[in-house]
Amino acid sequence: MRLIFSIFHLFTKCELVFLKKKFKNYGKNIKFGYLPTISNPNYISLMNNIIIGNNATLLAIDSDLITKRHPNLKIGNNIYIGHNVSIHSMNSVVLEDNVVLSDNIYISDVSHGIKLDLEHSIMKQQWESLGGVKIGKGTFLGHGVKVLPNVEIGNNCIVAAGAIVTKSFEPYCILAGSPAKIIKKYCFESQTWKKIDN
Repeated sequence: MRLIFSIFHLFTKCELVFLKKKFKNYGKNIKFGYLPTISNPNYISLMNNIIIGNNATLLAIDSDLITKRHPNLKIGNNIYIGHNVSIHSMNSVVLEDNVVLSDNIYISDVSHGIKLDLEHSIMKQQWESLGGVKIGKGTFLGHGVKVLPNVEIGNNCIVAAGAIVTKSFEPYCILAGSPAKIIKKYCFESQTWKKIDN
């Protein structure tokens, strides 16, 4: 088993040597796990001090099947991304500095069209972006979180495991649930998290 992982790791390193020059930006001290899936790296910016776990997917989608697009997928400084994380951008997805993503997270600013069309399956319909995604500085996303299009999560938020984030939230709050809602806010006066009555 160790030999298999070593082969995967070697393959990944060789692939990244080839891809590195194709990224829009490729900073220092970037570490990938094995078997990443990366599309259109010329639209992807990786800053400095980034760890990306195994089976990561970074998709910069440059066409909605009809129109040419110019996506922006930016991963800031001092970022940790866990295993099996998928990030899709046709518009703009930005992870600001010091963000932590746990395993099995999905972040996307794009979805398939859902018009009722008896001649074309959903897979063949034009893709749509309803707005970009921005994850603020110092924010933590727990295991299995989903972040949908047109969402901005403020700085220093905590998003509980399994939450589905469908709208934007202010800084310094704890989110949970599906759809996600604020359950606590940070009180600077007492320096504690205060429960919110919903």
